[in-house]
Amino acid sequence: MKAKYISFFLILNVFVGCDPLENKPTSILYTVTTNDATAITNSTAKISYTMTPLYSGESGVYLSKNSQFGNPMEFRSHYNDLFSVDATGLERNTTYYYKAFIGGIYGEYVYGNVLSFTTKDHSASIATEAAYQTEKNYSSAGYLYDGNTYHYKYTWVAPFTVISAENFSECGICIGSTSFPLSFIEGINNLRMMTWSNSSSASLSYYAYGKLKDGTYLYGNSKTINFSY
Repeated sequence: MKAKYISFFLILNVFVGCDPLENKPTSILYTVTTNDATAITNSTAKISYTMTPLYSGESGVYLSKNSQFGNPMEFRSHYNDLFSVDATGLERNTTYYYKAFIGGIYGEYVYGNVLSFTTKDHSASIATEAAYQTEKNYSSAGYLYDGNTYHYKYTWVAPFTVISAENFSECGICIGSTSFPLSFIEGINNLRMMTWSNSSSASLSYYAYGKLKDGTYLYGNSKTINFSY
């Protein structure tokens, strides 16, 4: 009788001590917040989100044309992407609903708040073209510009191409943070520029920019021009 009692006690002890659910974390510890979409065009948008605490596993954004998320598009992110996705392949002038998610936490998903945005109703774009030098001048006395004296003056042309020019309110060339707008916008634009230097050879970087009538800014890629006397 004593032996039977001891055997029963050992079996009960093993069952309780090996419970696989003991102290199991749950997804209720995690929260995710969907942020406003940015860089919205006629076919793309950038969407970011935050989570507490940080989770290095599966996460991303669901996107749909209806708030019930029927047939959603899924864009996944990774821990190193700072929790943002680039939504692509969108339709123009269309409202999309979206929400962030984190998943794979013991098979459970956590969803963020639902937001929406509408893609642009145009296919406007701007591209920086290769600039070229047209004149070179030297003065031993120097040229006074912006309170400084320079001995070399280079004249050059910065071309850029605009698609759907009627959608722009302003276009031009940027050098650093300084913009040089054109007063008239057409498909192919040529902006005459001057650069002063104290060297017989110089270079600078530039890029085209455009402001759409809805206030959105578009930018061309950066290019470099080399000057020589």
